[in-house]
Amino acid sequence: MSPTELLDWVEDNIGFFESISVEDLGTPVPACPEWDLRYLLNHLAVGVGAGYQLAVAAYPDTAAEDLFASVDPSGMQAQGEAALTNFSRQMRSCLDVFRRRDPTAPCWTYVGPGTADWWFRRAAVETTIHRYDAEEALGLCSEPMPADRVVEGLEETFSFALPFAQQLLGDPRRELVVECADVGFSRIVGRSNEAATVTATGEAMLKALWGRNRDLVDVDGSLDVANEWFSKIERAFAGR
Repeated sequence: MSPTELLDWVEDNIGFFESISVEDLGTPVPACPEWDLRYLLNHLAVGVGAGYQLAVAAYPDTAAEDLFASVDPSGMQAQGEAALTNFSRQMRSCLDVFRRRDPTAPCWTYVGPGTADWWFRRAAVETTIHRYDAEEALGLCSEPMPADRVVEGLEETFSFALPFAQQLLGDPRRELVVECADVGFSRIVGRSNEAATVTATGEAMLKALWGRNRDLVDVDGSLDVANEWFSKIERAFAGR
């Protein structure tokens, strides 16, 4: 996807979150135990809205502890209308920074030196996963996501999230074969005599890889192998 398409995707997600009413902020989020929608909005406002706009403008060799030191954590305590206002202010500010940034500009990323569009895609996927969480909390049926966005989300998961999780938690050293026929996506990770093949629609697979709705994925082979792989991202990104 182009940088503009990625940012349009982020804006779509921001618009969804801005439609949440103050009366719904106390609604529990099943996918994130101990969270409610207020906490989820604050999490995005501080972690993505405030944090990502600093990262996209940071020198590639910036130390992470220095980069995020200026993020004000008090936003995590915002209540009621203040939570909604802070979310919109931080996320719209971040999107504005993104839109004014050259997508090819060098910057810091979680995995080392990269370019600004790395953060465009990271923001799109992060807000999408939490949009799923909010829709589930509110009892809403998600509109089917366009195939190009699904594939982009899967690509980001396999190029960044899964390797990052393996770096933190280790490699299961067993093989997982992923097949999503509806969007023409397939991937093999790991190498071993013990393997599992998982099949699902692309959108269901994206959710499952991020620890959501795994019951929508069919497993051929070792269920233990599949769950070991799926739990990697969930554990590595818990609370992020």
